Amino acid sequence: MGVERVPAQTTIETDEFAAGRQWLKDVASTLQGDAGKPVEITVREFLAKFNRSRRGRDVVANIRSLLKEATLRTEPDFENHHFDSPIKLILPSSAKPPKSDVDADLGSDSEAEATRRISSLLAANREPTHVNPNDDLMVATTIMAMNDFSQLPVMTSKRNVEGVISWKSIGNGLLLVNNPEPRRVKDYMEPAIEVRASDPLLKTISTMGSTDYVLVRNSRNIISGIITSSDLSKQFIGLAEPFLLIEEIESYLRILLERSFNPPDIIEWVNHNSNSQSPKKQSIKDLSLGDCCRFLETEDHWSQLDLSIHHTEFVRRLNYVREIRNKVVHFKSDGSDDDVRTLQDFARFFRELKRIGAVK
Repeated sequence: MGVERVPAQTTIETDEFAAGRQWLKDVASTLQGDAGKPVEITVREFLAKFNRSRRGRDVVANIRSLLKEATLRTEPDFENHHFDSPIKLILPSSAKPPKSDVDADLGSDSEAEATRRISSLLAANREPTHVNPNDDLMVATTIMAMNDFSQLPVMTSKRNVEGVISWKSIGNGLLLVNNPEPRRVKDYMEPAIEVRASDPLLKTISTMGSTDYVLVRNSRNIISGIITSSDLSKQFIGLAEPFLLIEEIESYLRILLERSFNPPDIIEWVNHNSNSQSPKKQSIKDLSLGDCCRFLETEDHWSQLDLSIHHTEFVRRLNYVREIRNKVVHFKSDGSDDDVRTLQDFARFFRELKRIGAVK
């Protein structure tokens, strides 16, 4: 089997980010002339300045380079903060010293944030419905029943939390012999449990082992959301589905390759065409999606599959799946419905190939 070298992928040229580069220069100029007052913008709006809607590896690398060029940084780090949550553009000199080792991880402009934070959850960035302590109890129960809420924050302002009212606290309150009349929310609430938006997600999961919710307080000291056990369940289901679909796609790919090629020949080709620093592959099971993409991009290899499928379109879609896979395994996916749908469609495509006998 002939060996062909595959050209390395190129990164996005920063010239495509010309408008964003100019905007960053203007922001830096404004900050220097305005006593370092931060510029606040959501992650989604920030990416739009560079004509981008996703945080792929190359996009993030180029934006980090432009931030460094403009002598700016984002706080928290734009790569890991939720799409619709605010970040601040600041001059490095205006950054406050970190209060702890955890805080020191936030806002790095040179490397990706390693720890998944509370702020990455959608529920942590949706201002919660709340009631006032002096509201009639029926106001709270009506809101809870109509919205299928198990609890409601009791607040006098966006920053001031008096407690939380829940079906459990209401039930306990109604057991008292001398219930006050009229019944007010403040007589049925319980102490609120809060976390910071910058707290590690795993820490919150541990906290919620003894409660069904936590209130989230952001960097502006505002209650920015409420996370429930249901939210966490949905979050982890959303994280698990892409992993399972990717595993299925990789399995079908390996079966497809083993059906048409001698496995030792594939391993030899992959090892010969991989970066010299990469670990040597020992078996088909060691092949990554990137390995499969490079192998099947070669026309001679593709022809041996003997499939009535358009070569370029198949490889294009497989490369897209590879990009999604890289985001998912590093927890950098923005939870795009398009990404999940692509994985679902590609897995369905392979199942159909198996049904008709093309993959055995």
